[in-house]
Amino acid sequence: MRRVRLLLVCWLVVACGNPAPAPTSVPTTPPPDLVFVPTGSGIQVNEVREGTPLAGFLGSFDASLNAGGDLSEAYSVTNVNVYRIRVGRPFQVEPTDRPSGAQPYQVALVPAPGLRTFVGARTVLVTLSADGRLAGYQNGSKIWERATSLRVLRRVDDLAVLGGGDAWSELVPESGELTALAGGCAAGPVAHFGGALVWGCGLPSGTPFSPHPGVLTWADGSVYRLDASGKPAAAPRGAGGGRPAASPDGQRLYWPADFPPASGMASSRDGNFLYAIGGGRLRVLVTSTRKVVRDFMVEGSDIVLVAGG
Repeated sequence: MRRVRLLLVCWLVVACGNPAPAPTSVPTTPPPDLVFVPTGSGIQVNEVREGTPLAGFLGSFDASLNAGGDLSEAYSVTNVNVYRIRVGRPFQVEPTDRPSGAQPYQVALVPAPGLRTFVGARTVLVTLSADGRLAGYQNGSKIWERATSLRVLRRVDDLAVLGGGDAWSELVPESGELTALAGGCAAGPVAHFGGALVWGCGLPSGTPFSPHPGVLTWADGSVYRLDASGKPAAAPRGAGGGRPAASPDGQRLYWPADFPPASGMASSRDGNFLYAIGGGRLRVLVTSTRKVVRDFMVEGSDIVLVAGG
């Protein structure tokens, strides 16, 4: 009997000395993230906490984020100017140089580590016009220009590639030189992972979304995950419906079809909120509960970028 009492006392001491952790509170106030939404004429920027449209940019757009997820550099290109965009309240839009060739333009903002002379970030904005004029801009100023017969410019992670048919080349952003890529196909490169280009040969048709490094998805719900060497392997199919959002670790995907009438999804930088766009509205949901905490009107049906505000 004494042994039982001692054990009981010990158990009570341990239990009282190590209370169960308090449940983690569920966030209800979204961060002041900026979502970039394509429209018929360019890009619209909305702040999700207040639902406020902050800016709109005409023409073709590309941007890069810093390590903290804030917008570090952004440009838009119209038939009149190349514009440098700076985040602020309001955004600052500065005309910098004339575009080369005729609109519309395809654009890719990529790192240029070989630049010896540069202003600001060591990057180059590459543009390809409808009539085959290829140009590079550093901090908005043109540093090279050339003609090309290739008609597709694609940003593949940190690389710029050009193609047409089965012929694809990697572009050297510092000079505009093209290096032919061997062993490809008409689908072209769709990712750069594990130090290797991933080609679209044998994968679903169309350019995939990449909601997380090493994850390729398509609007029909197809999912491929890349191993350390960049080799793709099919993963369980999702609900589809458009661009999905991914959890911070990339293991879970959130598809538009599961959030009707959404046609595109994105995630907050901390993963606590989901952004669902479609039907003329942008909804902000708590990821863990799927409770809608913001709902406002917006133009567009997809979210191409989320950045810190």
